[in-house]
Amino acid sequence: MFERIKAYKNLKKANKFLRGVKIMAEISNDKEMLATANEALSMNESLKSKIIFNPKMARNYNLEMIKHGF
Repeated sequence: MFERIKAYKNLKKANKFLRGVKIMAEISNDKEMLATANEALSMNESLKSKIIFNPKMARNYNLEMIKHGF
């Protein structure tokens, strides 16, 4: 059960970072960065709903975040 909570918190941190990237892209008027940030945010939202209902996916998400240093 705690795997899902940890995954949700990590996903929330990633979304916070992506919202900052989106703001920077809007300020610098970089269309490619803005499109990438929007795409990543939408993927994270769909991943959030999958993580809540699938503990195995939450565990795998946590392991990937650890492997990549987050």
